[in-house]
Amino acid sequence: MEESPDTQLAGRRGAFLALVVAEFVSITGSEISALAVPWFVLVTTGSPVRTGLALAAEFPPAERAQWQQLVEGVLRKSGADTEGVAPPVWPGTIT
Repeated sequence: MEESPDTQLAGRRGAFLALVVAEFVSITGSEISALAVPWFVLVTTGSPVRTGLALAAEFPPAERAQWQQLVEGVLRKSGADTEGVAPPVWPGTIT
């Protein structure tokens, strides 16, 4: 027995509605986590420097040298001594 065109259309609308709702929930969750992660870092560490680094980590990927310059610059401005500090180990690098 074939489904009527109205039944097929209702099924498509239901699938589309489910897709729209899922996309809305996904975007909302991403936006909330973009705010929640730096907030969590600030509350747990009390450090605006680390909060800034958490915010910076949410931006599009950068080259390793750019991240290293950013972190060193922020640490220098905050008064931290960066001399003699071992560079971080980056994923996919051979140590």
